[in-house]
Amino acid sequence: MAKIILVITGSVAAYKGLALYETLKKDHHVELILTQGAVKFLKTIPPTAKTEIFTQQYYDKNVPSEHITIAAEADLFIVYPATQNFIAQMTHGFTDSLGSLVYSVVQSHKMVFPAMNSGMYLSPANLRNLRQLTIDGVQVYEPRSGMLACNTIGIGRAWEWADVLTEINQFLHWKKIWQDKKVMLNFGRTKTFLDDIRYLTNNSSGKMGDALHTVLSWTKCALTTIVGDCDFPIYYDHHKVKTNQEMLTAMLTQYEQQDVVIACAALNDYQVAAPVTGKIKKRTHSQLDVTLTSNVDVLFELGKLKQHQILIGFSAQTDFNLAYGKQKLIEKNLDLIVINQINTMGSDQNEVILLTKKMHRQIPNQSKIIVAQAILTAVSEIIEERDK
Repeated sequence: MAKIILVITGSVAAYKGLALYETLKKDHHVELILTQGAVKFLKTIPPTAKTEIFTQQYYDKNVPSEHITIAAEADLFIVYPATQNFIAQMTHGFTDSLGSLVYSVVQSHKMVFPAMNSGMYLSPANLRNLRQLTIDGVQVYEPRSGMLACNTIGIGRAWEWADVLTEINQFLHWKKIWQDKKVMLNFGRTKTFLDDIRYLTNNSSGKMGDALHTVLSWTKCALTTIVGDCDFPIYYDHHKVKTNQEMLTAMLTQYEQQDVVIACAALNDYQVAAPVTGKIKKRTHSQLDVTLTSNVDVLFELGKLKQHQILIGFSAQTDFNLAYGKQKLIEKNLDLIVINQINTMGSDQNEVILLTKKMHRQIPNQSKIIVAQAILTAVSEIIEERDK
C-alpha cells in the first residue's frame, strides 16, 4: 500500500479527480486535498477531504503542523486536474492553500496534469511555469487535445482518470523495483593539486548527478552519495571528496554491499606528477613546468572488482561515438554506459545515448531530471532481467 497525496483544483474536470480518488483509496492510503476552487465544482465532498490550511482555534507548538504530517513518507504527489493558478502557486512558492503548502515540503515524486482553456495553457506565463516545474523535478503531463468545456477545440483537455491511474501504477511498479536496493552514486568534479591552494579540474557542474539523486530519492532505496565539487550547495547526506583517489577510497568502503553503482562523477584523467607543498611563489618561479601523469581510473578499478553489482558509467564526448562507447563499456566491465556531450556541462538539459551490449537508446535533449528518469528506467530493465 502506497501513501498518495492527491490534490484536486478548481477545474470543470474536478469530478475526474474525484473518480481517481475513489479508485485509488481501494488499494492505497490517499490524502485528498481540495482547493477552494475545487469545492465549487464538486457536487459532493468526501468526508476525508482536506480543504483548509488552518482548522483549529489554537495550535500547540509541540504538535506537528498538518502539512508536514500529510507530506511525511509520501510515495507520490499528484495534482489532477491542475489549473493555471495552482501551477503558478507551485512554481513561485506561494503557500496560501493547503495543496501548495504540502507541495512545498513533500519529498516524493510529483505528477501534474494541467487542464484548462487552450489560450490559458499556451499563454507565455503558463508555459514558462510548466518548464520551471520540469526543471524542479516535477513530471508534467501535456493535456489532451479535443473538445473543451468552453465549446472550442484545442489543447487543454484533462486526461481521463483511468489513464492517470495507469501512469500511477507504472510509477509504483518502477518504485518497487528499486525500494529494496542498495545504490551508490557519485557525481561532481575532482581536483589534482599543483600546490596546496592551486589545482586543475574540469567544467562539470554536478547537475546530472544531482538529478539522478533526486529521482533515486523518490524510490526510497538505500542510497549512498559521494560527491566532488559542484556548482551548487548540497543539503542532503553525502560524503565529500576532492581527488580521484579519495573518490575510489570512499567508494570501496561500501562497494561490496551495493546492488547498483552509478558513476556519474567527472574525474581527472591526469594528475600532477609532483605537487608542491605550500604555495608556489611567482617571484621564484617566473615560469612553471608541470608534468602530468595518468590518474587512477576509478571506474576501471570498480569494474575489476565487480561481482554482483550493476555498474553504470558515463562517457563525456564531443560527439556520439558508439564504437568508442562500446569499447569503454567492455574494457571497464560496465552493464550500461551513458554517452553525453561536453557542451551540456553546466546546462539544465542533456542529450545522451544509453548503451549496453544488447541495445542503444537515444534520449533527446531535455531536462536532466527527465534524462535521469530515462537512465534509471534502463537500469530498471537490467534489474528485472537479472531478477527473472
